[in-house]
Order: sequence, then structure tokens, then C-alpha cells
Amino acid sequence: MRLIDLKMRWVLFVSLSALYSCEKNEVVELPHNAESEELSESESTLNYKALYSQHHTMGIDEASELAVDAARLLLDNDEMRSSQPREISNVYIMRKGESGLRLGTSEETLLPDTMAYVFNFADSAGYAVICADDRVGCPVLACVENGSLELGVESDNPGINIFLDNAQVFMKRSILKFEQERDSLAKVAEDENKQSWDKDELRKVIKGSYYLVLSDVYINPLLKTAWGQNRPYNNECPICEDRKNDLDNRKKVGCWAVAVGQVLAYHKNPKSMGGCTFDYDGMTSKKHANDISSASYKYQIAKLLREVGSIVDMDYGCKHSGTDAENLIPWLRKKGYDVLATRYNWRTVYKQLGLHHPILMHGKRSQHNIFYAENGHTWVIDGCKCTKTQYETYRVDLDEGTYEITSSVTKYIDYYLHINWGWNGDNNGYFAEGCFDIMKYDSLDEGSAQLNDYNYKYEQEIIILAD
Repeated sequence: MRLIDLKMRWVLFVSLSALYSCEKNEVVELPHNAESEELSESESTLNYKALYSQHHTMGIDEASELAVDAARLLLDNDEMRSSQPREISNVYIMRKGESGLRLGTSEETLLPDTMAYVFNFADSAGYAVICADDRVGCPVLACVENGSLELGVESDNPGINIFLDNAQVFMKRSILKFEQERDSLAKVAEDENKQSWDKDELRKVIKGSYYLVLSDVYINPLLKTAWGQNRPYNNECPICEDRKNDLDNRKKVGCWAVAVGQVLAYHKNPKSMGGCTFDYDGMTSKKHANDISSASYKYQIAKLLREVGSIVDMDYGCKHSGTDAENLIPWLRKKGYDVLATRYNWRTVYKQLGLHHPILMHGKRSQHNIFYAENGHTWVIDGCKCTKTQYETYRVDLDEGTYEITSSVTKYIDYYLHINWGWNGDNNGYFAEGCFDIMKYDSLDEGSAQLNDYNYKYEQEIIILAD
């Protein structure tokens, strides 16, 4: 019997002119039919393409096409979509053994050697990370706005190291879950096909799927800034004694200060700190402080970040600065913010973004015991895009090997978060939401004395500020 290989494609939604746009006080709700159309767990797991595939690895040519298409959909505005698509300059392969995730021998044999591809676009126009295995229902894992990524060389940006490690966990667990349920899923698929059999025409009905980004479920990045930890942001931080005469002779701002400072500037509250009155419109008039001509605005940015550092009791260092930020939430409440600190949840994130609330998120990279974790990073979730999966029914002529689409149904399934890592804009972009919901993978590390250095699931939390 011949089976049609149903290619997974990304399609640009017809009405690009309807891209989501919000006024400051507009409340964004989930689309009216999102709840009723959302896939159940069994529906989302019933991956016909993977069930019918003789092999599960997406080839590099197909993956490269998907990377270019995904970048146009997730990153480009209307004007850019009408221009030439991005060109790929090089590609890296993410392999099975490149994560600290611990799996048994039997589990490892189920995983492919090639887990994902990283496609860097020419002229430092960003990159895309594409899953190479069709058993993972979300093939596009990330689209980054600028720069490039070299696997095998740990980035100095801890945010992207979070993503890369979590993406491996997400892919591996998705594959293992599919394999654990393969027999039962195959039985469901077989029963559906038997019911659809057309004996007179010797035809059969099977299902496939492709993904499209919906323009009506789209929250633009709320932050207009891309601040960092070095000059001029650290101009008010303590001086490094061993390099007093260097141009950049100040200690690092600290990721907590950068993330919190950007969110405070977005909300324009507080009006002043440490004797400095802030002109937030001027401070946020450019994405990068170095692009602002006014020395006063640059000073105000540095002053804001230094004052936030003082509030959170920042431990300043020349290489990195850190804090547990225990004083942050009480201080925010004194400044008139409603604050909620809670475990990461997609529904909560989406609702708050719709209310125009950028969200702080943080996690810690290693755990010494059940009571104490350290070495973390803090970033901002400030936008999102949602995709739908269009499930299509194909009538296949088994003799001719041809098929036609007979019907389709569209349901919500995949979500992408826009992340501002607080690293001068480096690696900002859209990341698959599932790569941040990793608390459910705790059991994989049970019994492990040494945990992966960049496993940020410890004390992973979101903090929501409403003014």
C-alpha cells in the first residue's frame, strides 16, 4: 500500500492587513471561538503525518524552506513581506547528545541523532530554529530578529542558553510521549480510516495538517526598548577598581535591573527616584540608549537602572551582577502597582499581554538542595503570536497515488512568546511557548546528583505588574 507523504507547510494568512493592533487601554480577549475550537490532548497528539511516516526526520531542504517562511510570518511587517525573502548563510545541527537531559538507554534509542536545525540568515538578519522530527507537533521552535547563533559555543547571553536547553527537553519529551502512545493512536487512526473507506471507488480518507499564523491573534511587542548591562546603561553603577581608566569601567547593571527598568519605563511609574525626575517619553524614544542624542535622557536611563539595583539589593560585579530581588514586590506595591507572582501559565500570560502588561519572568540555573537554588536570569515577555493548525481530510486514490482535499477544520494549537532578554536586543524574537513550560518535566531529573547548569526550571516564576 502506498501512503501519501503529507508535507507540513506554513501558509501566510490571506488578510495581512488585519494584523493585530491595540490602543493603550484596549482589552484584548481570546477570540470568541478559541475555547470551543481548542484541541483536546488526544486530538493534538493524533499526528497523522508522524503515524504514517516511514522515517521521522525532516530533510534540511524542507527545513530551510520552513525557516524562511516562518521568519516572514513571525518577524516581518507588511512592507518587509513584500520584499525579497531572507537568504540562509549557514546552518548548524542540534544533535541528541547536546543537552544535560538524562534519559534511560531505551529512551535514547527512540530519539533521532538530528534533533533540530539552526538556520542563520545572511546579513545578521536573525535565525530560525526548526525541529527536525515530525513527532514534535510544533516544528518552528524560534525565530530571532537579528544576529546569528553558533551551536557548540555557549552564548554570553544566558537567555538564549535557557531556550536551547529547554528546547531539547521539549523535543525529547514530545517524541517520547508520541512513542508511548503510538499503538493507541494508530488504532484510533485505523478506526477512523475504516469508517471513511469508499469501497466502490477503492479510495481511502486520511488526514494531514499544515500550520498558518493568524493575523487576528497577534499582540505586538509592548516594549519599545532593548536595553542592556554595559555603557551607557551602567554609567551610574559602581566603578571597577581594576580598570578605572578604561572607557567601560563600570560594573554590570544586572539582569533584574534591566528587566524591571524596562517595564517601569513602559508603565511610566514611578515619576522620580533618587532625586531624578524621569521623562519616560524621551527615555524610550529610541530602542537603544546609544541612539538617543540627549545626554539628559541617557543619564535618566542609567539613573533608573541604578535605583532599581539599589531597591533589589544588587550585588554588583565587573563580570556579572546578581540578586534574589526579595525586596522587589513590596516596593512595587508601595509605588501603586498591583503585583502577582505566580508559576508560569500560558493562559495567564496571554490574558495579561492582552491587557498591555509586559511580564517579568525569571528562573535559576542550578539547585544545591530542595531549599536553595542560585545563578539565574530575568527577562521580559512582551508580546505573542498564535498559530492554528488546519486539519485537512484527503481522499486518496490508492491505485493512482493521487489525492484531493475534501474538507478541513481549523483549531488553535501553537503559541509563540516574544522575549526581550535584556541583552541589548540580542536574541530577541519569538519562541515556542512549550519551551518555557518545563515544570512538568521535573521527574526526568529525579535521582540526579548533578543537574544541567542551564536548567532554569528551578524557581521559575512570572511577575505581573498592573498600574
